[in-house]
Amino acid sequence: MHHIRTYYQKRYSPRSISPFLFSSLVESLVQFKPELNTTSRTIKSRAVSNEKITDLHGPESWHVMNSHCVDEINYLHTELILETNNAKRCEMHIEFNYEHIFLSVSDVQTKWGKEIFEEAQHLLATIGIAPGDWIHSLTLSDDMLQMVQIAMLAFAGGVFFLWIKVPEPGYLIASASFFSSGVISAFRLRSRNCKSLKKLLNQSTSSARRFPWLEISAVLAFLCGLLCIVREVIYVLT
Repeated sequence: MHHIRTYYQKRYSPRSISPFLFSSLVESLVQFKPELNTTSRTIKSRAVSNEKITDLHGPESWHVMNSHCVDEINYLHTELILETNNAKRCEMHIEFNYEHIFLSVSDVQTKWGKEIFEEAQHLLATIGIAPGDWIHSLTLSDDMLQMVQIAMLAFAGGVFFLWIKVPEPGYLIASASFFSSGVISAFRLRSRNCKSLKKLLNQSTSSARRFPWLEISAVLAFLCGLLCIVREVIYVLT
């Protein structure tokens, strides 16, 4: 008999994860959606370092981290498998690596997939592992700025030369704003690329809830420059 499998996935930017946070995540899976009519619940966790792989089952499987030197862990993963009769099952996977936090849910005819996926997103935000909706949207905005950071820096230079010929203060403010936004985004991208999971794991629990100052600064600087340009254009047209 052919079973249809449905997938739900979400990718987050890499964020701070401490052993305490990972244990909180794994232990929370024990009572995750207790109202579901399951016949079995399985929790599995895995830690991978340079020369070692450790797998454990159960609510204390977060101890996989204890078998490794924390400085050398480069991959963490935990999953919850919910099964019913007739080979129906729903699997939730959460992985941490250098590039991202990845949440995925696969559903084989239980019709729980969407509900579990939405609840899993809420769980990650509540624990402090993944950002809440507004922070995630802000991060996406900053990611877009990073994609055009070189163009913004060039545009900032162009507006600056325009200010030299037309010394309106709005042009100077716009130039400084675009330049600041491009530099902030470049700095954040460089910091992200240089960051290793070693640093992520060694950071404190409170740092997992890092307020996104860089993202806010980059977006606000961009908006400030845009508003100044619009203001000057309206002034010229009128």
